[in-house]
Amino acid sequence: MGETELGLAGTVDNLFRAEARLVLAQNGQDFNISLEEAFFETLGLPAGAKVKAGKFFSSVGYLNNKHPHEWDFVDLPLAYKAFFGGQLNNTGAQLSWVAPLDDLYLKLGGELGQGLSYPNSNNFNENKPRLGTIFAKLGGDIGAESSWLGGLSYVTASTGNRPRVSVLNDTDTFDFTGSTGVLIADFVYKWSPNGNASRQNFKLQGEAFWNTQKGSASITSPNLYASCQAPCFGNAYTNTQSGFYVQAIYQFMPNWRVGYRFDQLYGGNSSYGFSADTLSGTVLEAYNPTRNTLMIDWANSEYSMFRLQLAQDTMYGPGKTNNQVFLQYVMSLGAHGAHRF
Repeated sequence: MGETELGLAGTVDNLFRAEARLVLAQNGQDFNISLEEAFFETLGLPAGAKVKAGKFFSSVGYLNNKHPHEWDFVDLPLAYKAFFGGQLNNTGAQLSWVAPLDDLYLKLGGELGQGLSYPNSNNFNENKPRLGTIFAKLGGDIGAESSWLGGLSYVTASTGNRPRVSVLNDTDTFDFTGSTGVLIADFVYKWSPNGNASRQNFKLQGEAFWNTQKGSASITSPNLYASCQAPCFGNAYTNTQSGFYVQAIYQFMPNWRVGYRFDQLYGGNSSYGFSADTLSGTVLEAYNPTRNTLMIDWANSEYSMFRLQLAQDTMYGPGKTNNQVFLQYVMSLGAHGAHRF
């Protein structure tokens, strides 16, 4: 079972609506329940303003605030896994504003979050905001058959006084203390004949990420690395990475869609403060993985869908090819709100 989601949503009163989502997940023999989202947002604030607070997916980028049943593929793009460890989900508050324009959609907003998960390393012993975001989205129509949406977002995060720990193997960890900044550019184009997407439609979607980290680093158990003495500390650590994905989805007849996605990550330029060969052969060695993904899905309605997905990636290192086959089903029970653009 990939994910079973229980969603509760509704209007609280004339000023507020609220939403909560619990996720039931199975990993091997382990089963757990987690709180994915639990937030309120305002209704009817003047001048197009809205306040949202609680635990929620950030509105940065295009795909980040969409739930798994809304994805066009079984899994997230590589860039989301590399730079956010999945989707950016935090406890905090968001302020957004939609401009009163007739021919264009313009939304501006920002968020302040606790920073309890990657790319932060906060906890309630440091009970203060450690994550901030800003985002801008602009979109519009091209005639009666096409529409588009573009966006720019920036995420800034700090580990505070507690390092963010990355596991290298059974005995060694890589500890980073400092700040992270992620810039995201996204774009989506949609087409359907005569504006009717029920029988035939096309979607082109892509996002690019630029990641910068600055601070200090250390390797906790460097017995495997002959070039440094325990503990192996780094100075003036900087890391610049990037990545992108682009995908195209075509519904060629009612109920049937095909899609292709290409992912690319770039290891970039990193200065760990260690000697040049310290990280050779580890998961932190510079590398530029790629992935190619094909999918075909059949949806009987908005509530039921089956998908076959084939993927091939090089995430495990040079010369190592990983082949994947997924067969996925998505079933939705009860009231179901409209998906975001």
